[in-house]
Amino acid sequence: MSALLVGAITTLVFCAPGYPGAAQDAQPLVDAFATAATAAARWPAASLTAVYDPTEESGLTRLTNPDAALAFVPFPFFVKYAATLRLTPLAQADVTGVGVQQRWTLVAKSTRVTGPGSLTGYTILSTAGYAPTFVRGFALSAWALPTDVKISPTMQVLSALHRVATGRSAERATGCSSVANGRVARAVVSV
Repeated sequence: MSALLVGAITTLVFCAPGYPGAAQDAQPLVDAFATAATAAARWPAASLTAVYDPTEESGLTRLTNPDAALAFVPFPFFVKYAATLRLTPLAQADVTGVGVQQRWTLVAKSTRVTGPGSLTGYTILSTAGYAPTFVRGFALSAWALPTDVKISPTMQVLSALHRVATGRSAERATGCSSVANGRVARAVVSV
């Protein structure tokens, strides 16, 4: 990899659609990462830069720039764009207490959803909703979702669950969530 990066200013692109935080919040952290990587590789100072983009559209634009050397993206983004962007996985995050795989769980009122067929007409709202292939093929792969199930992105999973649970929404909802480090919040299924 060193030969790939030496000789030009290259950019590490961190892109995490659906996750909280703005670019200005993460930028100091990715800058520090680039500085540490440059020093560890003994490359000339400022030969490696980093940028964080929390949106799918802007992240895609940044990844198509010629100076983009490496992409740091969540698995749903990889699933959706690996072929288009010719992405090859080089590493996986190993989160303490969780491991290398984020666990996704369909959470539902016990009488509302009894199997995949009972999701007919539902919409799954998820932080990974921008990547329906990921939701169907990985997050909920054990469930053959009906073809009319819609999958949509949201960053407000807990708010949607709360609205439905308290009856403030005309929608009925069940949840599809990710459990990571004891926190639950990734998706909602609603009709």
